[in-house]
Amino acid sequence: MGRILNRRVAFQLLFMLTQRERNNNVLPAEELYGEYDLSICLEDDLDDDAGSWEVLEDEESEFPESVDDEDRAYIKNLVEQTWNLRAALDAFIEPFLRGWSLTRLSGVDLASLRLAISGLLQEPEISERVIINEAVKQAKRYGNEDSHAFVNGVLASVANLDPDELVERLKKAGIPDLLAERVRLSVEEKA
Repeated sequence: MGRILNRRVAFQLLFMLTQRERNNNVLPAEELYGEYDLSICLEDDLDDDAGSWEVLEDEESEFPESVDDEDRAYIKNLVEQTWNLRAALDAFIEPFLRGWSLTRLSGVDLASLRLAISGLLQEPEISERVIINEAVKQAKRYGNEDSHAFVNGVLASVANLDPDELVERLKKAGIPDLLAERVRLSVEEKA
């Protein structure tokens, strides 16, 4: 299916988890896969700039065999790692919000930011620019008219930190040392 579509499915699942959490209907990430058919996440209209998530039950997915075992494992790993780190990710993100709080963010914006920061931590082989670009696209596709600019601004602030300050902030937020140091190595390697 491809990494971009896998990450889009992961984003949609994280959005669902975020909304459930905000409604006090918390579902552990591991249980999400039994409740939802992952291919449903791919059935939205790719040409719809408004980002409608309406699923038309009688129509065939444009990805008929879209979620194979390898894709499902990648998505599951990404969602679980992000979801399990959400408290630390939120603590890391909040100082960059400038006049906003996490509770004021839309579910789309929060899921985009969580997935992007998690991507920087978990997938150092993927360029920072690619991760930020994907997050901005998700926010533009599914968020309100200002979401993409907001997400871009927050992530640009993160990207502009020097490696030592980035690692210090990650550790202070509760990100495990190993992940924080992996980010330092990745940033220094790319510089």
